[in-house]
Amino acid sequence: MSNPQTTIYLCKGVRLTNDYIHTIWFGSQTEQLNYFSSKVSKTLTNYTYVRKSWSLKVDATMETARTWNYLYFRNGSGKYYFYFINNIEYINEHTVELFIEMDVMQTYLTDYTLSKCFVEREHSATDNIGDNVIDEGLEVGELVDLARSDVSGLSNLCILIMSSIDPEKSTEETPFKMVGTLYDNIFSGLGIWGCEISDFESVAEALNDLDSWGYSDGVFNIWVYPKNLVKLRPGYEWGSGSKIKMVLSTEPLSFSTARNTKLKDSYIPKNNKLFCYPYNFLYVSNNGGGSATFKYEYFSDPSSIDFKVYGSLSPEGATKIAPSNYHRTALKNFEEGLSGVPYPCCAWNQDAYKLWLAQNQNTQNVGMIASGASIVGGVAMIATGAGIPAGVGMIAGGVLGIGQQLAQKKDMSVQPPQTKGNHSSSLNIANGFQTFTFTKKCIDTDRARIIDDYFSMFGYKTLRVKVPNRNVRENYTYTKTQNCHVSGNLCTDDLRKIQSIYDNGITFWKDGDKIGDYGVSNNCI
Repeated sequence: MSNPQTTIYLCKGVRLTNDYIHTIWFGSQTEQLNYFSSKVSKTLTNYTYVRKSWSLKVDATMETARTWNYLYFRNGSGKYYFYFINNIEYINEHTVELFIEMDVMQTYLTDYTLSKCFVEREHSATDNIGDNVIDEGLEVGELVDLARSDVSGLSNLCILIMSSIDPEKSTEETPFKMVGTLYDNIFSGLGIWGCEISDFESVAEALNDLDSWGYSDGVFNIWVYPKNLVKLRPGYEWGSGSKIKMVLSTEPLSFSTARNTKLKDSYIPKNNKLFCYPYNFLYVSNNGGGSATFKYEYFSDPSSIDFKVYGSLSPEGATKIAPSNYHRTALKNFEEGLSGVPYPCCAWNQDAYKLWLAQNQNTQNVGMIASGASIVGGVAMIATGAGIPAGVGMIAGGVLGIGQQLAQKKDMSVQPPQTKGNHSSSLNIANGFQTFTFTKKCIDTDRARIIDDYFSMFGYKTLRVKVPNRNVRENYTYTKTQNCHVSGNLCTDDLRKIQSIYDNGITFWKDGDKIGDYGVSNNCI
């Protein structure tokens, strides 16, 4: 029985080594053989059977042999085996010895099956913004501000008056009283009126009239608030008609911004994860110690970053900004919103004398008439002789009554105006900071390049149980597993070897001549 003949193909320029950092991905054995045959430098025929782990003595000079770094062979019509040439030793002038080691990844490329296992990291099959958000735990360094903008619609203020008396429609003869209404779905027996802050003198005039008519006790509170959050009742418009207008409710104010399409210094990363948090995000401050971070990737449409500012009709008016269509929440997301700094209440004075006089003028008039009548009656009694002592008493009582009323008026007239409300100062309003400030933050350029290159080489953290990716990118795909499991008709040592290679991490290249060239594009396929 004759020994099977072996043909050995000695190759040069194959960029594979036995550390298995890289290997080549082939869709079929035909593709595999076509590639390696293009690297053949010398073919040896009529060799007897070659074992898996062996050294070969071949007819070649040392100078020629040093160009070889890989070989493959086939025993008879059997399977192809692929080997690294790890070392070459000189035997004599025409003979060298090749020390070889099987390349298990190429030898068994189509002979084993990868099962689901824990994938630590890999190149992802998709790289849309928001597809890959697992924290990498990388140091991001000092963040930089790309752009800053304010919600400008909050700077235009108005004065709001809460009262049981309508300061616009009331007259001295007819107080127009509130009987109850709904404000922002809450019942109130008071009404709310608004006045543009530039017309503040109209508020002072209205308060003065209410004092004069004796109605100023009906004013409950006065405060300032963003005009753009206030909706007037039908028939009223800002900038026209009466200066004091009746308020219906609040209405939200819209604010939109755009995500960054470039990082610092116009750097455009190759890996879209750098457009996500914590490398790139939106920081919002209320300019009063409160802040919130919003992640572009959590918006249902990362190209449309929309917010609304909501208000409330109450003294020290509250505001809150909330993102729309954010973090799997349709429309407004109040839970992850940010409350604004309260708006200040106002102080006003109430003329004690005018108010007392208006509220007691009928009593005063009746008292004066009664006192005058007593004087007249007393004079008549003395004149007719009906009773001089009684007449004198009536005159004295009338004069005393008039004196008491005049003294009471004098006492009230010197009372200082009463302070009403509460003057709460606002540093933010005084300096134009009473708003929400949006700051686009990102990592600096040097850090971005470092992390971008890292992602290009080793993909993203995956931390899932799945079948590892090996062919999902344009030129190369990296994968690293834990406790990888491989099945196939292989001996145990070779199975364990392959499993350890995946656990250590390996990159599959689609073109063997581009191995190590991370400058090539590597888009998802």
